Amino acid sequence: MWKKHFGASDEIYAPIFHDEFKTGGIIFVGMNPSFDARGVRKLVRGTEYEKITPDFYRWRAFALDPKRIDTSIAIGRLVTEKYVFFKRMHEIAQEANMHFQHLDLFVYRQTKQNEFMRLVRDKSGTLNTFGYDQLKIFLEVLKGIHPKIIVVSNAGAGAILKDYFKKEIHFDDKRGFHQLSLNDSKIPIFFSSMLSGQRALDNGSYERLKWHIREAINLA
Repeated sequence: MWKKHFGASDEIYAPIFHDEFKTGGIIFVGMNPSFDARGVRKLVRGTEYEKITPDFYRWRAFALDPKRIDTSIAIGRLVTEKYVFFKRMHEIAQEANMHFQHLDLFVYRQTKQNEFMRLVRDKSGTLNTFGYDQLKIFLEVLKGIHPKIIVVSNAGAGAILKDYFKKEIHFDDKRGFHQLSLNDSKIPIFFSSMLSGQRALDNGSYERLKWHIREAINLA
C-alpha cells in the first residue's frame, strides 16, 4: 500500500508494523500512531536499539531494506510494555484477566490528528482511497482476531467505525453498552475518549469503564 501511494519517498515515515496477533482478548482502537522521537529515544536507552535515530523510520529505507520491519516490530514491543500511553490498557486487561492488543484504524505516523485527517479524507469528509485502503486492512485484522471486547479510545475513530458499521452496531439498553455484530457473534464495544494524555478520561469515568468491561465479560 505504501509503495502504491508513495513509491520510495523519503519524505514520509514507514507505516507502523505489528507483531503476530493473538485471537480473543481486548482490542483497544485508536486513530493512528503518533511519532514521538524523544519518547522513543528514552525507551530504547540501554537496549540494543539505543543508537537508532528517527531517520531509521524513513519509508525509503524500509522500501530498500524490508528487514527493518523486524526491528520496528521489536521496538514496538518495548513501546507497548513501557510507554505511559499504554498504562491504563495494561490495567484494564489485568483486571479483566485478559490479554490486550492495540490497533489503530490507520497506520500512518502523524502526531497532529487534524493534519492527518486531511490525508485520508476528501473535501466532503469522506475517506479517500488512501484512507479506505488502510481501513480495509484494519477490518481484515479485526475479523481475524475476533476479540472478546473492543474499546475504541478515540472519538474520531469511534465516529468512523459507527459510520462504517451502521447496521452492525447496536446499543443494548439492558446491558448499557454497544454491541458489534461480527463473525456471526455479538462483541461488546465501548466508545470512550482517550485513556491517557491531556484529554484523557477522568478517574471516575475510568473506574466506571473498567467496571463495565468486567460486567460485559461476565455477561458473555
